[in-house]
Amino acid sequence: MKIVIIEDEELWLNILMDRNSTSHIYDENISIAICKNINDKKDNAIIWNGMIKGEYVVVTIAGRINRIEYWKLEWDGYYLTEKEIIRYEDNVENKNIIINTYFTETSPNEKIKIYDINNEIWEYEIKEIDLR
Repeated sequence: MKIVIIEDEELWLNILMDRNSTSHIYDENISIAICKNINDKKDNAIIWNGMIKGEYVVVTIAGRINRIEYWKLEWDGYYLTEKEIIRYEDNVENKNIIINTYFTETSPNEKIKIYDINNEIWEYEIKEIDLR
């Protein structure tokens, strides 16, 4: 990724606090209020709806990436495979990607792929335990 100097420390800390407070929120009104708060603080936050709604993942892009993809996963009997791209965005810079989704406790059914400016790929499965 890229190291950047944060010029507005208070803004960054408020966004970080809002993002961290979305963990395990099951009340849609509270989640929407937090997302709106993040969106108001950071110009042009991107909000995506997942396959199932109810919980939120916030991906904070500090710096620039070439592409972010939000994938539907499917079990083929042997492996978890990429089925289709649900959403994507090219040339993302200093944005929050807010995904309204659901954290499964079993096999994940969604993942995020990030292509950095060197076209290295970073993949994170969306599931209850953690994003890895």
